[in-house]
This record gives sequence, C-alpha cells and structure tokens, in this order.
Amino acid sequence: MRATNVTVTLAAVGLGCAVGAVDAQSAPPSDTRASPPPNAISGPHQQGAARSPAQPGVIATVSPVEFVRKASEEGMMEIKLADLALDKSMNEDVRRLATQLKQDHGKANSDLMNIAIGMSILPPKELDSDYLAMISDLSNKTGVAFDAAYTGVMVSAHARAVDLFTAGAKGRNAEAAAFAQRTLPTLQAHKQMADTLLLKLQADAAGAVSK
Repeated sequence: MRATNVTVTLAAVGLGCAVGAVDAQSAPPSDTRASPPPNAISGPHQQGAARSPAQPGVIATVSPVEFVRKASEEGMMEIKLADLALDKSMNEDVRRLATQLKQDHGKANSDLMNIAIGMSILPPKELDSDYLAMISDLSNKTGVAFDAAYTGVMVSAHARAVDLFTAGAKGRNAEAAAFAQRTLPTLQAHKQMADTLLLKLQADAAGAVSK
C-alpha cells in the first residue's frame, strides 16, 4: 500500500510539471494581459511541483551585458541544483543527469567568467530570491517527489536557457556571441535529456499504479 501511495505522488507531480509546461506554451498570441516579470515565480504548486522562475517566451534580443549576467546566474543555479540532486536522490537516472549538468555547467561558467572579466562585467555572486525560494522548495522534497520536481525544473530551466543563448548568439559582442553559439547545442542536449527522463519517471509511476 505504501509503494502505491509513493508512485501516485510521482504521477501527480510529473503531471503537474507537464501540465504547467503545456499551459505556458499554449497561451493565445492575442492575450493582452500583463506578463509577469522575468524572475517571477510560477508553476503548478497545487500538484506539489517545485517553484521555479517563470519561463519567458522566445527572447528576440538581449544585450551582451545582460546575456552574461543572466547566463551566469542560470549556470550557478544549475550547479546548486545538481549538488542538491546528488545529495538527495537515489534514482540512478536522476543522479546521472545531475552529474552531467554539473560537469557541463561548471565548464561553461568558467568560460563565461573569463568573458565577463574581458568585458569588465561583475557577474552576480548570489542567486536572487526567486531562485533561492525554488531551491528551498526542492530541498523540502524527498524520494520520488523530489526526483520528479527536480527533473521538471530542469525541463523549464533549459527551455529558458535555450531561448537566452539563442538570443545571445546574435549579440554584438563577438566573444560572448561565440560562447553562446558553441554552448547552445549542449543546452539543447540537456533539455532533451530532462524531457526524456521526466517522461520515463511518469511512465514508471503510471505502470506501478496499474499493477
């Protein structure tokens, strides 16, 4: 009976992440309601999903300075969450994803720091309150609920990152644009990995419930 309750939790959490993503992407173009600020918190909280900074629409342009700052903060967040996943998760697939993300984002952050120095930019040293709140939410989850919430956050985080780096690759600073262009395929691969893992976690939960 306990195993069934746990798997139902995973199914609900995973579904919440998936529904939130679909809703975010299917908003009608004619909607004139005010958009939330770039770092606003949103997400399917009622399903137990972790809070995460709102996923913006496609970013048309971004200044080189803003790109470096935003990319630095996103990269810092990815590493903190990877460390959290490696500390809390017992799922080998989740741990494998976290290990890959920590390795890739660690290298990217190092490269980005060198670019920032060359541009006389001081990247943020601490995450803002929205990111900290999301990390706190994840920290309070355990087991399969944590696995599904973390993976869902990675899906939305990498959707944001792909948009940001696509815009950054068109920037006026040659070094920052080149960094964005060469890093973009890695971020797209991360997004695919997170998408696939979230679907697997949902399918595993659904299979267990049906037995």
